[in-house]
Amino acid sequence: MRDLLLHQDLLKAIRARVPQKANLTNVLVDILSIDKMAVHRRLRGEVSFTFSEIILIARKLGISLDEFAQVDSLRSKPFQLKMTEHVNPQEIDYEMMDGYIDFLDAMKTAPDAEMAGSTNIIPSFFYYKYTHLTRFYLFKWVYQYGLSELPIYYKDIQIPERLRKLQQDTITCYRNFKMTNIIFDHLIFYYLVNDLKYFTNVHLIEPAELEIIKEELFCLLEDLERLSITAHYKENGHRIHFYISNINFDTNYSYMTRNQVYLTLISAFVLNSVVSNDKMTFDRVKIWIQSLKRQSTLISESGEKQRILFFNKQRDVIGSL
Repeated sequence: MRDLLLHQDLLKAIRARVPQKANLTNVLVDILSIDKMAVHRRLRGEVSFTFSEIILIARKLGISLDEFAQVDSLRSKPFQLKMTEHVNPQEIDYEMMDGYIDFLDAMKTAPDAEMAGSTNIIPSFFYYKYTHLTRFYLFKWVYQYGLSELPIYYKDIQIPERLRKLQQDTITCYRNFKMTNIIFDHLIFYYLVNDLKYFTNVHLIEPAELEIIKEELFCLLEDLERLSITAHYKENGHRIHFYISNINFDTNYSYMTRNQVYLTLISAFVLNSVVSNDKMTFDRVKIWIQSLKRQSTLISESGEKQRILFFNKQRDVIGSL
């Protein structure tokens, strides 16, 4: 009986990772290098997956063995650090990005798709629209995480066309969520401007380059202000709410959910995340974000005075560049 439950849990975990547009049988044929009939027998439960097959599937689809084995110990909750090479990405990095895009793309057909996060850095799906601002975040990632002993200059950072396309797809996919709630640290632009000042002062960013980034920051701020007023994306009407936290937080959390599929992300190394598909982890992060709302001010649709004050202050902060 226990083996049957494990088999069913594994199939559930597999189906949650395979995009709806993909054929499950073909995906498993490619992973396991067996014929379709053998895959069908496993899907019907006539034959169990071998341990080596389970390992192959888990590794390829990013499934934690604890997850489908339903390990209850809090000490064994599954986490994965998704370390993607963002500058000069290799094929394996593109595959990880493609998998993430497939997960996000499935949100457009899920009526209960929801995303929420608390952050002290600008979320990527907002700044990806702006080339120079995106280059700055890539530059900062290389500067802090790169292994080169040589100086890294902003001007050396280029975005490959394939990566640029994935970034634009990310913008589109994040708008598939029927409901999005974002809690900003009230010093979010201060932190960014402080970083820009530092890298300019140490001559890694030229003054002319800083001016271009500054102009993009003003444009980004206008985008965010318009979104906060309407509280929805104009192309699909999906809701988005902004909150301004009255306290600072050091770590950025976010969660996504659809059709009883859960994803929790904790930011790490500027552009990477620690990821979990565990339901209990999801519940705890959701409770944390919901509690943070009580210490924050809603500036979407309501809170007009607070909204105007916040965005005017951010313009002053950006203007200090």
